[in-house]
Amino acid sequence: MHIFFKNKITFLPLFAVTTTVSLMGFGCNPLAGVQEQVEKKVGEKVTESAVGALTGGKVKMDTDNNNWQYKDNKTGNSVAIGEDLKLPEDFPKDVPVYTKAKIKSVSIGRTGDKEVAITLGADEAGPSVIAEWYSDTLKKSGWSEDSSTAMGKSEARNYKKGTAQISLLAFPVDEQAKGSLVTLVYKPGNTETNAEVENNNNQ
Repeated sequence: MHIFFKNKITFLPLFAVTTTVSLMGFGCNPLAGVQEQVEKKVGEKVTESAVGALTGGKVKMDTDNNNWQYKDNKTGNSVAIGEDLKLPEDFPKDVPVYTKAKIKSVSIGRTGDKEVAITLGADEAGPSVIAEWYSDTLKKSGWSEDSSTAMGKSEARNYKKGTAQISLLAFPVDEQAKGSLVTLVYKPGNTETNAEVENNNNQ
């Protein structure tokens, strides 16, 4: 315990207060929750720094919401994993997200073919419902269905618009196929060619 009387300020470290309260016989430590949150945040920062140092990227953790984000400082490529993520601002507008789904992961490539991948969780829609929704929604935006495959209760479909591609894989998360896990992979292709196709579709 450290006590300083200068300027009438008293300093008592958190661990000392916690120990004192416990020794005094209180059934419930009123600072236990505070201490736990402090330790959790410190742990997050230590892990972020360690992983960042090893990978050369920037790491952000949020254990309260089970979210984890990583961004490569050199390439700008990023990955986010969580329970209910928000789309990053630069997520392609050409890729729709099923309205009743929660976003579980997002990866964005900013080099090479600039591939984008997203994983969705839909608790109230089976794979066939998801696949039909994407076929209808993408068709309205000028996409054409290039291939379609049913594998048991799972669905795999590919879409094209100009040189851009979207691949969809939806599979059930339960035996009744009432819920789905969906993966979408988007490749933008040649943006100039895509712009020409978009103009032709709008004429």
